[in-house]
Amino acid sequence: MPGCFSINRTVPGTLTGKVVRELRKLIADGALRPGDRLPSRDALAREFGVSEFVVRRAFAELAADRLIVGRPRVGHVVLDVGMIRRERLVLDVSTENFGSFASRVSTAECLQGLRKRGCRVIPVTLGVDSRETAYLAPLAEALRNAPDFAFIRTCGSRQSLVCRMVAEAGVPYATTTLGTAPRTPGRCCGIIRLENDIAMGEMLRDCVKCQVRSALQVDFGKDTYVDASSVFRARHISVERLSIPLVRCRNLDDVVESARRAVEKRIDSCDMPDMIFGADDYLSLGVISALRQRRIGFPCNVRLVVYANHGSGLFVGDEYARIELDPFADGREIARCIAAYLDTGTFGRYDNPLAYHCGKSFGAA
Repeated sequence: MPGCFSINRTVPGTLTGKVVRELRKLIADGALRPGDRLPSRDALAREFGVSEFVVRRAFAELAADRLIVGRPRVGHVVLDVGMIRRERLVLDVSTENFGSFASRVSTAECLQGLRKRGCRVIPVTLGVDSRETAYLAPLAEALRNAPDFAFIRTCGSRQSLVCRMVAEAGVPYATTTLGTAPRTPGRCCGIIRLENDIAMGEMLRDCVKCQVRSALQVDFGKDTYVDASSVFRARHISVERLSIPLVRCRNLDDVVESARRAVEKRIDSCDMPDMIFGADDYLSLGVISALRQRRIGFPCNVRLVVYANHGSGLFVGDEYARIELDPFADGREIARCIAAYLDTGTFGRYDNPLAYHCGKSFGAA
């Protein structure tokens, strides 16, 4: 069908995305029917006015979406049109602190934002079981729905497991991270980075002003989401990490209690650092409980910075210095980025950085 293959170059998006959308539309409208053979890559490249490499990538995406298949000595053939879903299906995959406030709010805001844009969203909450098959069981079940996209909120060691399973299913996906970019097999479409440079810089200025020379970071080890240790070292502040293994915590109460016990033990056995940084909101609750139990105050005895989620009610007022995320804005921003990718093939800019609030932890002693 010469002459029917064209793209609109005035709309935003990559050339590959435009070719994919045009071919998808032709299949959905019936111009290309099940069993029809597509023109060769070279012929389509001339029709669309793009390179053969662009067409090759477009074919790969359509094949992963189960719309076409490549057959030896035949070329690419259109599969059953019934496999096309006009309503895009998105998986929102999370294990964030077993469904804590931030995770629930961000997921709900993202779900609402994507629904307004005509998408259907399946929230996938992974288990806390340390066995890989049990942990990934909810994701395996959700992938049977042949989603158009998956957004992966998990972090650390478990993220590689989730990315691998999604990649093996041929589903395009994006991840979120604060630190080092994770391994991204398969069709990773992007990494939404929660920027913390400004917040960490403001926290360090307070540390320098108050002559902080040593810090204790209470975190989840390799599964840590907000890590300030490298920032401390860059300013020659000695930092010790007290890590609570996430896999040993069955619920949020376990997180608080494990952090409390570990910090109390640390206080009893070593000299107090100048500052303590709780790298998670529930870990921070455990840190505060331990300090109160040992009658250690701040800022007179130790400076304290907690990770907090805006609106959670866990840390109100200005009693503590805190690194804060707004999960309401986070969910809306993620929905906007995912919708932008589904429409244009590019995420655009994520704009909900972490904020720093000085609080009384750095007030006068």
